[in-house]
Amino acid sequence: MSKSVEINGLLLPSVLVAAMAKGVWRAPRASEAWYGLFPRAEVVRPELYHTAQMKRVNSDWAQESDPLYIGRANSKCQPGNLDPRRSLLIGELQPDALIGLDYRESATSPSVVYLVSSDDGWMRVAPNIESFIAALRLGELVD
Repeated sequence: MSKSVEINGLLLPSVLVAAMAKGVWRAPRASEAWYGLFPRAEVVRPELYHTAQMKRVNSDWAQESDPLYIGRANSKCQPGNLDPRRSLLIGELQPDALIGLDYRESATSPSVVYLVSSDDGWMRVAPNIESFIAALRLGELVD
């Protein structure tokens, strides 16, 4: 079993920690893997952060107050907004098109969201990290 990882007081899901330990948590080179979750125009330079990157990127995230990064509740995107104190950034599709975990509904199984570059806010792309990993075909899930 993989060691737990906490960032900004939030535990990374154990499946994500295991995927990183196994070496499967890395951006697929085939663009088609991304297109099942994200619009083609958003997938420019996808990257999934490793643990050290997550810690660095999230070091100031909990204090973020810029409306461009927090988003806003709206009918176009769900959830629309994101609470930096209840979320973690885990990757990006391109600069400023961030991928995150939204812990507001579950502290143990956060949903996966991304910041839509058209300024619509945050959109849910997977109900949990397991679904996200499976959709990107990152490899066999580890218990």
